[in-house]
Amino acid sequence: MTDEARRYSEAEVDSILRRVIARDDRAEGMSRAEIADVLAQLGIGEGELDDAIAEHDDDQRVEAETAAWRVKQQAALRKTAISMGAFGALFIVLNVLTSPGSWWFVWPLGAWAFALARQALNLYQGPSEAQLASVRAREARRAERASRKAERAERKARKRARQEAIGQAREELEEAVTAGVTGLLKGIQKGLRGAAGDDAVAASAAPRRGVRIAPTAEREAAPVEALDVEDDLEVLRRRVAEKGASRPK
Repeated sequence: MTDEARRYSEAEVDSILRRVIARDDRAEGMSRAEIADVLAQLGIGEGELDDAIAEHDDDQRVEAETAAWRVKQQAALRKTAISMGAFGALFIVLNVLTSPGSWWFVWPLGAWAFALARQALNLYQGPSEAQLASVRAREARRAERASRKAERAERKARKRARQEAIGQAREELEEAVTAGVTGLLKGIQKGLRGAAGDDAVAASAAPRRGVRIAPTAEREAAPVEALDVEDDLEVLRRRVAEKGASRPK
């Protein structure tokens, strides 16, 4: 049985709360509302909770930046060690082959070893605020480049879609114009054919016309429709001859 009057330190409270949350299988973590409810029972307001959450987020950001910085420094340290080993072996071989009595290879290797030691010490001590600021600036530039790249890709996609839409609309317009012109030409051709047929029918149905002469005894015997142009001319010559014969001399 636990002692109700026992007082727990801040570290003990933190450890106990972590153990309780870890043993609670009903949920993963706690929401802000749940934390605020628990703190309200302890007499702690939401303003202090918001400040604590902001500090926690800042700490998380610094930890992430520090981890990224350590990864970069470890890669640089590993690269320096590999270069030192490769060039150190080359310098030793050259020293032995060219001037075995003077061991000059220790000087470049010593400078290299000093730079390697400084990198290792910097990695051990951790990043300074200026180095973290450099990491933030580098991450911001990387994010900005990624954003600009995404914007360029989006603009290219919109331009490509617009060009495809314009091309499709142009093709549809050309097809519509072609179909309309074809239909119009067919209609005109059909109308011309109909008009030519009507003219042919009218020409075949209309009687032939010639010079009409006043009816005589001979013309009265034959119907007007049966006379053609030559008959009219013959009758005209005959009448002219008769008039000339009957004129007094």
